[in-house]
Amino acid sequence: MGESYYKIVKDKLQLSDPRFDEYRNESIKLFSDAELGSENSVGRINEEEKNILNKLVGKPKFMWWFLLNKGEKVTLKNMEKQRTLQIKEIDNFNVAIENCRHKMQAVRYSFSLIKNEIKNPVFPIYKALPINLSETEYINDVILFELESFLLQVYSSLDVLIHLLKIFYPCLDNEKEHLIGFKGKGDKAGGKTIEILQKNGGEKEKVLADFFEKEVNAWIQEVRDLRNMVAHKSKVHGIQLFVLDNKKNILHLPILPNGKEVFAYCNDTQQNLFSLFQKISKDFLSK
Repeated sequence: MGESYYKIVKDKLQLSDPRFDEYRNESIKLFSDAELGSENSVGRINEEEKNILNKLVGKPKFMWWFLLNKGEKVTLKNMEKQRTLQIKEIDNFNVAIENCRHKMQAVRYSFSLIKNEIKNPVFPIYKALPINLSETEYINDVILFELESFLLQVYSSLDVLIHLLKIFYPCLDNEKEHLIGFKGKGDKAGGKTIEILQKNGGEKEKVLADFFEKEVNAWIQEVRDLRNMVAHKSKVHGIQLFVLDNKKNILHLPILPNGKEVFAYCNDTQQNLFSLFQKISKDFLSK
């Protein structure tokens, strides 16, 4: 196991978990197209501001107010305030991107555990079965629990994504932090978020709303329904794990209540989420 990533946090050296390098390397590429805009403007000054700063070069800070007139003091205060706001916005932007990347890693990790259990199943061994019936189902709790985790992480990724999007689409922001997310309306996934974009924004907000509408219809709604089943009813009811047809000696892989194979569904879903993140990064994150 080779060296991995590290980060310096104040006076602490933070070493990453090398087992997650595969997912981390992939997630780093996400949102590389995003443009905050203010990143390039930090440090830009006009001629008036430049003249004020030239007055202060080499002078101790306690003397600044004695060297400037009233108008120059106001300008300097505005410069400092604007720079503080820009730096805060950049920090929020970077944190929001990191959170989205973290969620994508979590989704990929849960999927890898599900994939391993399905591709390399371990069945219980009994010396003698209590009764012989037409089918035998082998319960796999790892798949059950990791499927729940997978669904929760996928939908949570959409909530976290809105915290990034609100930087570019202020209509999605809310003074109450818990109200920011991919909010549903009735039984519709993201219905409230889509409505806000449609009613409170301009043309670019409507384009984003249409994009989310399409994604909801294509795959997000199903994730939401399964996630809610897990969140409110303990587990995905009706799922079948490994089922052996004792008459034909055929082993059926785990399937969801709707008849879709668990592996195929999870694989498609995590690919859809990754593609959604890429599309958002490329087309919807710029000022």
